[in-house]
Amino acid sequence: MWWSTVTLTAVGYGDVVPLTLMGKVFGIIIVITGIGMAALPAGIMAAGFTSELNRRRERFQAKVLAHMEDGVLSRKNRRELEKLRHSLGISRADAGLMISEVRNEAKRSSHLECPHCGEGVHIQHRSGHVRLKK
Repeated sequence: MWWSTVTLTAVGYGDVVPLTLMGKVFGIIIVITGIGMAALPAGIMAAGFTSELNRRRERFQAKVLAHMEDGVLSRKNRRELEKLRHSLGISRADAGLMISEVRNEAKRSSHLECPHCGEGVHIQHRSGHVRLKK
């Protein structure tokens, strides 16, 4: 029992080892099972953690986009984003990068209205590379 516990927990002192063929086969099964029991939940938790971080970042970025529709962040908007950043557990550096990305994206896009139907048109372009003529 001592040997199987030590093997399952991946400590493996080596002070007790199987001598018989059945003991060695049983030991191999325990080692493989132990690795699977540790690795599978760790992988699931890591994937869930990554998914949650991405969801929080997307939520923050969506809020930044909503506040940056006019291209400017007011003090009120900045305070609201700071509260959201803090509640979502996003670092200041990550939040700053996301805000910069949204600002850069806004510089590379134009919102126009179609002269015929009046519907909004969103054009993405490199900054300074779009010229419209009447």
